[in-house]
Amino acid sequence: MRKWQTQEDFASLIWPRNSLDMAVALTSPSLFPEKRGGFVLALWHQRIVDPVTGGQVGLEILLHHAKEVLEITHSAGTLVETEQYILREAWKRARSSPQLLVFVNVTAETMAAERLPFWPEDSPRNLVLELTESRSFDAEKVERWLFPYREQGLQVALDDFGTGFNQFERCSYLRPDFLKINWMGHEETMRAALSFAKEMLSRVILERVATERQAEWAKRQSVGLVQGYFYHRPEPLSPSVVMIP
Repeated sequence: MRKWQTQEDFASLIWPRNSLDMAVALTSPSLFPEKRGGFVLALWHQRIVDPVTGGQVGLEILLHHAKEVLEITHSAGTLVETEQYILREAWKRARSSPQLLVFVNVTAETMAAERLPFWPEDSPRNLVLELTESRSFDAEKVERWLFPYREQGLQVALDDFGTGFNQFERCSYLRPDFLKINWMGHEETMRAALSFAKEMLSRVILERVATERQAEWAKRQSVGLVQGYFYHRPEPLSPSVVMIP
């Protein structure tokens, strides 16, 4: 990974002056000991819609350039703490917008730490934790940890279904409320994933829908929910800035 020498050097990647298409500005005493004041996170969102009506059903809270930011916070030993604040913002958004599903990603590190910034009894029924398929995690252990939260209404989505580790075994333990499937271009593979989701009684969200042809395919296959540039390009969440002490 590139070594960032100064706060300005890092910020030039995350939020260059000539572009607002970056989602995160971040400073940290852990990364830049000469600076004080903590993190500043600018959160973005993308709508999740009904493919038939085009109406908004939910939103996913995002970090543009999340890979770089999460790698740096992981190296600094602040990843789990940073994610707690993002989760807290998602929790607040879910509480203030009960008519919308609010999706937020959870890394394997937070799952291993078994930490959420709210008690099970405070779980909004419209908050959905997206468990990523990009890294291995103990699905049986995660299911036990999340059980009291899910009893109170918290929902779970398995992100990037079909691209990661032991997805069928994970599904058997987690019984996710949603399966998020990326548009892969191989229609037979996607139909097989849709069939599996139906057997699991999970709702499907087809992601990365970017063209009218893909949108029409989703409607023909009776996909429940869709997400992608065809419907909505990510934009800042308002209020979008989270101050972290």
